[in-house]
Formats: sequence, C-alpha cells, structure tokens
Amino acid sequence: MKRMIMGAIILMTIAVYAEDRAVTTGDPASGAEEKTFELSFGLDYYSKYLWRGTYYFGGDGAFLPFITFDFPKAGIKFNYFTELTEGYVIDGRKSQQKKDILHNTYLIYSYEIVNGRRRMNHLGYALQAADFNLEYSYKIKDTVTITPSVLYVWCFNSARARETKKIDCSSISPTLSVLLDFVPFVTPGASCTYDYYPAWDRGKDFYFQLFLKKEIELTRENKLTAGFTSGYYYQHSARTKEYSYSPDFNIWLVKKWPVKKGVSDMGPYVSWRFEKGPAFLESGLYWVIVPSRTWHKFQDVHRFYAKISAGLIF
Repeated sequence: MKRMIMGAIILMTIAVYAEDRAVTTGDPASGAEEKTFELSFGLDYYSKYLWRGTYYFGGDGAFLPFITFDFPKAGIKFNYFTELTEGYVIDGRKSQQKKDILHNTYLIYSYEIVNGRRRMNHLGYALQAADFNLEYSYKIKDTVTITPSVLYVWCFNSARARETKKIDCSSISPTLSVLLDFVPFVTPGASCTYDYYPAWDRGKDFYFQLFLKKEIELTRENKLTAGFTSGYYYQHSARTKEYSYSPDFNIWLVKKWPVKKGVSDMGPYVSWRFEKGPAFLESGLYWVIVPSRTWHKFQDVHRFYAKISAGLIF
C-alpha cells in the first residue's frame, strides 16, 4: 500500500526493517542456546512518514504499533503493523470545534461565540493501513543472506474516501533482498520489490534499492548502526487516462498521465538501539534526498525525519 505507506519511509526495505528486529543467537561454544520461537511487540513513531521518498501522509507523522512472530531456526518471520497518521491518533477522525464565550462588560449582557477548527488530514486518514508481512531468510555459509518476502497492505479506508476516488488502494508486494555478509567492514545489499494493486488490476511497478550499513557494538546492551540507501522507483500504475466532457465544444477531452520513474530517495541514516532484559529502545535520524524531479515535484529535495521505537521481546 502505498504505499504507504511511509514514509518511509524512508525507509529501509522489508529486509532491513526485519533485520533491525532480528534475533541475536548465541555462540554454541559458549553454551548459549538458540531460540526456536520469539515474540516481540511495541510501537514505532516517525516524525515525518515517508514512502520511497514521498510524504505518504502529506507531511504528517505516524504511529506504527507492531507485533512480530519469529522462528529463528526455521528462518521464518511474520510481522503485523498498523500505519496510523499522527493527526488521527491525536485529534481523532472528525474536525474538532472549539467555542469560547466572550462577555461584554459594559452593562450589556451579550456574548459572542468564536469557533476554531482543527483541520483533519483527510488524505492521511484515507491511506491508513494494516500491513501483513511474511518472510523467509536463508544464509549461505555466513557469506550471503537471501530473503524473499511478501507484504500485503490493506488500506481499510481508501475505498470510501474521496481523496482516493473511492478506489481500494490495497496492494501486494513481493520482495527479494540479498545481503553480502562476506564483505569486510560494511554490509552491502540490494532488493527488488514488485507492487500489484488488486482493485485496480494493475501491476508492473518496481522498486529497486541498494544499501550499505555498518553495525558497531558499543556495549553488550548498546548498538550503533550507520548506513546509506538509494532507491529507484518505476511506477507503471501512474500511467492512465482521464476523460472529461466539454459542453462548449461538444467533445470529450483526454488527459494522459505518463509512467513515473527515477531515483526516488537516497541518503544516510544513523540509529541507536538499547536492549535490557526483554525491553528495547531504538532511535534514529534519517536524511532523505529526492533527486528526481518526478518525485520531488519542485518541492523540498532534502527531507529529514526522526524515528523512535520501544517494545518487549520474549
């Protein structure tokens, strides 16, 4: 969905997102046993929610509650998370009205009502989604990690919203990612995602991403990660025709929208993770550069956001 879907958004690929929550297994020589099942849940907050460099919620932030079922020995992981716009979580669905009564103090008992409204983020509300992600990771002799996955994004409000022309924007996105674990100092990788929109009966959308990252273990509980990502987005589903009738000339007018393509996002990031017992806390700063004019649309090319996460692992 989305896409969406930030946002980010931003965002790392499904493989990188999953790896940030991967299990650290014990060394057999030390006697530590590898877990066969792990459950984690928590909440992510994004100050700005980006999806492939684009403001997914129109510049609003986002809350993402999540739950993860992980089977480390089998290499299978299932993630569920919900994308909720910050404005909806704080202000609710409807525009709020505030009334103040101002009394006249000159012996005339009259009053005036002043109304103030908070504008609702209607586009953000329309694109909120429930996301289901299933992935399988296979490691080849500690040299390469291959991760196929599939993500289903259910935009549960889009089919009723005028902002999305009452079209269900839900999508199915299989992804194949590869990490090169044998490279010294840094870990490079690449991924390819294919998007299909069932309600539109449209596909042929591809997103390619290259990334580098370096993890530094500061202490047993603290880990620092620095990285760089670059993505190319080919959106064939943007190619469409729009018909309108002109009564003045008694003809039908046709507007053609071309395929959108180009480098949609690139930039560095740094994150810090703290784990103590079952609890974890994670924060990060992200700089997203939107090089292609197709995607920045003459708006801000440099976009920044912060992320903070907290949760429990059992």
